[in-house]
Amino acid sequence: MYRWVLVGITAALLLAGCSSGDPSPRADAAPVTPSSNGSDEPDASPSSTKTPGGRESSRPTSDADVGEPANPTPDLLERNPPGAADDGPPPGGAAGDPDNLALSDDPQPSEEPPLPGPAGADIMGNVDPEDIEAIVALLLASVPDFEQSEHRLRDELRDQLVDTSPAVPPDGPAPIMYFTFDDGPHPVYTGEVLDVLARYDARATFFVLGSYAERFPVIIQRILDEGHTIGNHTWNHERLGGLPREQFDDTVGRTQALLGNRATTCLRPPYASMDELTRDWAAEHGLRLALWNVDPEDWRAPPALTIAQHIVDHARDGAIILLHDGGTDRSQTVLGLDVALVHLSERGYRFESQCR
Repeated sequence: MYRWVLVGITAALLLAGCSSGDPSPRADAAPVTPSSNGSDEPDASPSSTKTPGGRESSRPTSDADVGEPANPTPDLLERNPPGAADDGPPPGGAAGDPDNLALSDDPQPSEEPPLPGPAGADIMGNVDPEDIEAIVALLLASVPDFEQSEHRLRDELRDQLVDTSPAVPPDGPAPIMYFTFDDGPHPVYTGEVLDVLARYDARATFFVLGSYAERFPVIIQRILDEGHTIGNHTWNHERLGGLPREQFDDTVGRTQALLGNRATTCLRPPYASMDELTRDWAAEHGLRLALWNVDPEDWRAPPALTIAQHIVDHARDGAIILLHDGGTDRSQTVLGLDVALVHLSERGYRFESQCR
């Protein structure tokens, strides 16, 4: 996948360069009028400078004239507001990851002045459009195959797994495990999780935050299109235990209203935080609580092999695994999931959605 992205970017740059023309001076260009100082260069001004290639540039003559961009690009990830962190351990455990990160608003690009001198010239201006195909083919041959590299890493980690999963009886029904993913959708990691699940014909339930589901509706639709289900994980990861009724109704009801009939009737309380009223209040919204019984603690960002080994160690019929596709960096979760699924699928396990 990554190699095609790189090829596409390169091709776009080449096309842009070809359309911009030759940066060298044209033979029929008008002669340069001598300046008032007797040289062949025009008088310098803040709004017009001449590059060594003979082209006009509107770049200011000093860095002081440039200034800061009006809208600097924010980081893609920023720290969560209070209460919007990863799920912690199962009921009775400690709180979630205190260093959890959340998505910020889409960054706004800022304009930068062109670079002066040869670096600012159209360095691809001399590329013939007919050569693009040959250049892309050469790039394809030289770029490493990232997908194969990822598969090799997965296989290497699988070889390090200790097989502790119970044997599946050859004549009995296949044991079913239920993978669940909290805190998404995420614009990067949810898609990668979906790619892994598709390789093993696995189905899962994604417990989504309403604020992120509103921001990434296309990812929500992809989850559904690929046969998975969606559950309510509140609007902004609020702890439901001890939450006043008005706030409970807002965070749960607002999320369910956004998801509509695309969602199941499952509500997963963040951090498994509940009190004696949580179940009854959820029922008044037509929802039932959905927890888990296997927690690899990927919210602590352990190595992929640690995540995979925990899943394999607790593999059994009816196991409900808590993982995360949203929040901070989930690359180790994605890889650990791949390692566990390639092992368990060959052992005869099936993977279905917890909520339907």
